[in-house]
This record gives sequence, structure tokens and C-alpha cells, in this order.
Amino acid sequence: MRKLLSLFIISVLVISSCKKEDDNGPSSNHYIYIDPAPSSFTQKVLLESFVGEWNPNCPIGEDSVKAMKEIATKKIIPVSIHQGDWLEIPSFYNDIKNHLGGISGFPRAAINRIPAIKGSQIDSVVYSIYNWRVNIMEILKNEKTSVGLAISSNEINNKLEIKIFACNQDTLYKNARLSIYLVEDSIKSVSQMNADSNYLHQQVLKKVITENFGDTITLAKGEIVERIYTTNIREDYFNKKKLKIIAFLHIIGNDSKQHRVLNAQSVGLNATQQWD
Repeated sequence: MRKLLSLFIISVLVISSCKKEDDNGPSSNHYIYIDPAPSSFTQKVLLESFVGEWNPNCPIGEDSVKAMKEIATKKIIPVSIHQGDWLEIPSFYNDIKNHLGGISGFPRAAINRIPAIKGSQIDSVVYSIYNWRVNIMEILKNEKTSVGLAISSNEINNKLEIKIFACNQDTLYKNARLSIYLVEDSIKSVSQMNADSNYLHQQVLKKVITENFGDTITLAKGEIVERIYTTNIREDYFNKKKLKIIAFLHIIGNDSKQHRVLNAQSVGLNATQQWD
């Protein structure tokens, strides 16, 4: 009875809208249960690093990302955005570079897309390895936040359906955006400098499911918003066993120093990540 009551409550609260990339996507009739939203959510950090096989320092950047994840395994969500090599998504890279005010070196990273407040590159939105940790730890001093995400994914015959649930327990965000990345682990390099021939790239951005700058979403206080997306994942381009979905809610400001990521979440294929 308690479970049935919870299901009724969530069905009343959910506001549904649907965007399909492919009209022949998988059925949305598969059953998922999303817990009622909590009063607050764990603050996550989106670490968007900019790398390329042509740069000999990028393996050092990957080691730094790995070290960051070991500090706070479930709170740091990394994605590697390639430039100048076979893994680059040119239209997206150009958009994100301009959006963040430029990328002056590699490897560099944007952390929750906000300017650094610690280290040697204060007020920079995209900055070098040596300032990542101190700024990540500064963000994570706030353990809880009012905005959170739950995600469920279902793949059938190379058609991937993603259900996103977004909740805001505080201030109204009229101009928020929802972005979804498809990332892949353990991709064998082709010509990575300063690494052997067996070097593997991790958390590589392979596809942007939403618009490059995200899809508009209104986050009213106390409401849960559901979005459904479908996309094709060809076996000749994706290793489905290594894929992850990253979703994040963010604000676009008037200039590159006023953007910010509110929160992020990650899940594998055919899995559900509840609110946390």
C-alpha cells in the first residue's frame, strides 16, 4: 500500500514533456519507479576537461581527473571534450569554446562553468590542472543544494531512451537549461602523444543529445519535470558496454563569467539513478 501511494504521489507531481530525436525510438512503456524527491540533493561537480591527442600533456590531465574522482567518487562527474583529433565534435567544441570565453591551453577544464575562486587563475572560467582540486573542494563545501536530477535509460536494438527527472525545492529558475551528454570510457587512442600504443581515453564526449547550449526548462519550486529523449547508438560508433549518460541543469548568464551548473547526474545504460 505504501508503495502504491508513493507511485500515486509521483504521478501527480510529474510534469511531462517529450522530445524525440528519432521517431522510431524504443517504447516508453518500460516500467521505472522514481522515488519521491527529497527536500535537498547532493551537490555534484561537473568537470569538463578539454583535451586532444596532439597534446603531450593530456595524459597528465587524465591522471588528474582520476585523482579528483578518488577524492569524491560520487560527487565528481567528469567528461573529456576533444579538440583537433578524431574524437572531436567540431560544432560542439566551437560552441562551448565561445560560450566559456575561450580556451587558451590544453589540458584545461571548466568546473561547474563558474570562474575560479581559488588558486593562481582566479576569475578564469577555463583553467589549468594545478587549480582543479582547490576549486572542486571549494564547491563541495556546500554538501547540499536545492536542485537535483534522477535518470533512467533503456536501450533496445541500438535505440536509446533516456528519461530525465528534474526537481527544484527552492527559488524559481525561469531560464534554466537541461543538457545531456553521451560519454564513453576506454576508447583506444590512435596517436596520443606522450603515451604508449595501448593508451585508453576515458569519459570521452561522443554525442550531445540536447541542443549544444541545452534545452530550456522551467524549474518551479516543488515541481518535478520529466523529459524523454531518444537517440540512435550505432554499434560501429559506440561501445554500448562503456557508455554513460550525463545530465546537468545549468544557467546561461549574460556573459561567460555568469554561467553556472546547478547540479549534475550520471547513469549507465539500462540503469536508473535515483535522486541522491
